[in-house]
Amino acid sequence: MEKIAFYSGLFDPFTRGHLNIIIRTLRKCDRIIIGVENDECTFNASERIKLVQQSLDDLLSYGCGSVQFRDEIIQRIRENPEIIEVVAISGEVVDTAILHHANIMVRGVRNDYDIHLEEEIKDRIKLQFKVRNYPILDYHLEQTNGEVVHMSSTVTKELCRRGE
Repeated sequence: MEKIAFYSGLFDPFTRGHLNIIIRTLRKCDRIIIGVENDECTFNASERIKLVQQSLDDLLSYGCGSVQFRDEIIQRIRENPEIIEVVAISGEVVDTAILHHANIMVRGVRNDYDIHLEEEIKDRIKLQFKVRNYPILDYHLEQTNGEVVHMSSTVTKELCRRGE
């Protein structure tokens, strides 16, 4: 069975931490769907989708992102670009994941606080799949590595506001 991961988030804005999660996920999965949530943010959903796509293009063009495993994943994407898809989430995250035939949910975490929050969400998400009678293989909490663990969208937005 093909392992199709679904990684959702606000991505407001998309950071190297998010990119790190994608790279790490593609080491374990055949494909990844990146779901951009449609909430009120600094950037609208369309702009955030473009930011994600631009970051992925930059990864392929310039090799930015985590050094560990990067080259292996870049090669896979170049050979098979459809292993990554960026979509807008309309409605429930679970419904969009099902629409794209995802069977693994991925959430990025930086620290113990994030892990605690995501563990609470995990049971609710699994229940939503069960109610829809959809088989989910796994729910991964993927931790960023030390290179980017300090990154957050909040910090990134603050640096941009200050012109840094």
